[in-house]
Amino acid sequence: MELSKRIKELRIKKGLTQTDLSEKSGVSLRTIQRIENDEVSPSIYSLKKISKVLDEDLNSFNNSVSNKKPVFRKTYRLILFGIISLIIGSYIFINIKKLPPPSPPVDYWSQVYKELKTSDGGYIKYYDTNCYGSDGTDCDIIVLKYLNDNIQWKTTIGGNSWDYVEDILELEDGYFVLGQTGSYGVGNNDVYLTKLDLMGNELWFKTYGNSLNDYGRVITSSNDNNNEYVIKGEKQNCPIPNDWGNCYMEELTIRINGEGDNLFDNF
Repeated sequence: MELSKRIKELRIKKGLTQTDLSEKSGVSLRTIQRIENDEVSPSIYSLKKISKVLDEDLNSFNNSVSNKKPVFRKTYRLILFGIISLIIGSYIFINIKKLPPPSPPVDYWSQVYKELKTSDGGYIKYYDTNCYGSDGTDCDIIVLKYLNDNIQWKTTIGGNSWDYVEDILELEDGYFVLGQTGSYGVGNNDVYLTKLDLMGNELWFKTYGNSLNDYGRVITSSNDNNNEYVIKGEKQNCPIPNDWGNCYMEELTIRINGEGDNLFDNF
C-alpha cells in the first residue's frame, strides 16, 4: 500500500478529518491534502508529527514500501521509455519540417496563482514556486505586476526555506505581501509580512509568531485608523510541550501600523 493511502486509511479509521489531522499534528492543511493526494512526499519532520497523531511509525512504513518495489518494474519502464523514444524520434525525423518552434519553458506552479486588481487598471498575480516535492531551499514567493497585460515588474520574496504567500494588500505607496515563512522568525513557521514599493522593490519584512506554527491568511485596513492594519490567521497551541497529539489551532489576530510594528496580538 502506498504511504498516501495508508495515512488516509489511518486518519479515517480514527474518525479524523483532514482539518483535524492538521490541527493535531501542526502540519498545514494544504500539506495534508497534498500528501493524501500523493502530490508530494512528506518530509521526515512532517511524517514524524503525523505518525504521533495516527499512532503508527509511518517512517518505517515508508521505508518498507520503498524497499519492496520490484526490480522488474524499473526494467519494464526502461523498455517502455525506449520504445516511446524510438517512436517519437522517428516521427520527428519524418516530420521535422512541419514542427513549430519550441515553446519557452513554463513553471507549472506559475499556473496556480491568485490575482489582485490594482487601482491603475492593472493587476497582480502571486504564487509560490519550487515548493512541492523539494527540500524547500528554493521555495519562494513570486509577485508579478501587469498593466495592459504587459509585465511591469517581477519580484521574488523568500529565504533558504519554505516561504508561502497568502494575500496581498494594495497601499498608496506600494503593497503588503502576507504569508508564512520557515526561513525567518523564531518558530517552525511564522507570519511573514513584506513591504514592496510601487515598482516591486522590497523595502522591509517583518515576522510575527512564537516557537510553534503561526500562519497569516488575510490582511486588511483597519476601520479604526487609516495607518493601521489587521492580520488574521491561525496559531498553534500545544498545552504540553512536544506532545503534538494534543496540539490544536486557534484564531490569530495581529494589529500593525504602516511600518509593520506590532501594536497588538493574541499570541
